[in-house]
Amino acid sequence: MGCRCLMMSFLVVQAFSLAGFNRPALAQSPESVVRNRSKSPPNLLFIVVDEQRFDTLAAYGNDRIQMPNLNRLASESLVFERTYCCQAVCGPSRSSILTGTWPHWNGQSENRKRMRDEIPCLPAMISSGNYVKGFLGRIGHLKNSQGTVPHQDDVDVYEHFNAPPIEYLQQRGTRPSSEDLKRNRMLLPEQLSGPKYLAERAEQFLNKVEGRPFALFCSFYEPHDPYFGPLNHLHAPEEVILPGNFNAVPQANQPLKAQLEQRYFYHYGDVFTPLPLRTEQQWRILIARYWGLCTLVDRYIGRILQTLRDRGLYENTLIVFTSDHGTMIGSHRMNIKNMAFEESTRVPLLMHLPGQIESRKFNAPVSQIDLVPTLLDLMGQEIPGHLQGRSLRPMIEDTTGTASAGDVFYEWNGINALVHGDLKRDPLPEYIAEITTRERALAALADPVRSIVSPDLWKFNCSPLGEQELYDLKRDPGETQNLAGNPKHLRRIKEMSQRIKRWQRDTGDFVVLPEF
Repeated sequence: MGCRCLMMSFLVVQAFSLAGFNRPALAQSPESVVRNRSKSPPNLLFIVVDEQRFDTLAAYGNDRIQMPNLNRLASESLVFERTYCCQAVCGPSRSSILTGTWPHWNGQSENRKRMRDEIPCLPAMISSGNYVKGFLGRIGHLKNSQGTVPHQDDVDVYEHFNAPPIEYLQQRGTRPSSEDLKRNRMLLPEQLSGPKYLAERAEQFLNKVEGRPFALFCSFYEPHDPYFGPLNHLHAPEEVILPGNFNAVPQANQPLKAQLEQRYFYHYGDVFTPLPLRTEQQWRILIARYWGLCTLVDRYIGRILQTLRDRGLYENTLIVFTSDHGTMIGSHRMNIKNMAFEESTRVPLLMHLPGQIESRKFNAPVSQIDLVPTLLDLMGQEIPGHLQGRSLRPMIEDTTGTASAGDVFYEWNGINALVHGDLKRDPLPEYIAEITTRERALAALADPVRSIVSPDLWKFNCSPLGEQELYDLKRDPGETQNLAGNPKHLRRIKEMSQRIKRWQRDTGDFVVLPEF
């Protein structure tokens, strides 16, 4: 026990030193991309949405969704085409986005767990000086023992909400069907929706900054499930093109967890709406509703961006748009998140530099663990030594188009699967019993998988339970062919597993992985 504690202390110290590398001075951005850069400190507008997958914008290949505002932002932003979250569930992912540390290290390894109290969020890392700071919207299970984080004393304006407050709705003549607006927000009309309310609060914040630099964090709940809302009929189901891997249901050589979840959705459909999910048309209806939620968010992000323009703030504002994780929504005939598949773990990431007027795209894999150090670096702020990511600034400044952030990692902890509820039933439902036992299913849901995506786009999911996955993302972007059982790839698996273990040692991760 003493040796383990000593090792933990060493790893924590090592993790605190990860960001202590030399950072080059900011090179002049190409004139074709950035106009005159202001001498004053840049503002920050950091927008996080919930459960929006990467392929929902024209910059990522989807021009069917009505997303004019984000598409315009993408046309004058850095577009990171292959960005991965750190864990595809709300609390752990947000813990990494806002702290620059891994869920296994900061304590928020599951939604129900809490971050360590001493770990600061990004607002606290931005030197107060003249900055006015605000945090508006969804926390997404992000907590420590002192309550929700970031804390009110880290920001000047703080309002945590999943939907407009009851009082706000009552004053406008609406009585919610239930005080549980987390679920029933989908029944609100657009003019009383959460995205509109968030845009109103952001406008009020921006109208009061009075020439001082600001850092504003806007966290939208939508397009999180239930996939239902005021724009349900904006996109016709006939407009929907089903994912290329729609019919690639998880096979016997893929994780049991994925097989169980796919069977769950086939058995029950979308339980929140409700909507059966047996036919292609039913899936198209669900996806069209999801697209409507994406458009709803886009409309009110557009309103915030227009406020910046109207107040002359846009030119000197660093604007970031991303999502905490993706969603399967039809890929492999699955729904929701919680998987190591690309559709769960990949997210959009747009970064508009002050004065930027054209788009630049980066195809190399990057991780959200690098967001905090990157933003601090671009804002001219000090980068704390405890951060476990690195600034992407050298990659951004590279003019050769060959820069890489190196390997990208991903983790899973806990259960958080809808099928878990059925595993508590006795007798076991037939759709589960016909392929596995209760004990094996529970082990599969809790399997703490550790994943790596290499710069040359090989992906290896290393499973303590023994359910290994290897995908060649260049040739098989839909992850339909698991190559882990092919002997000719054993050397690659050994090498990639060793890189995962080095990452574990560097970041204080004690999950025991198999030897190959």
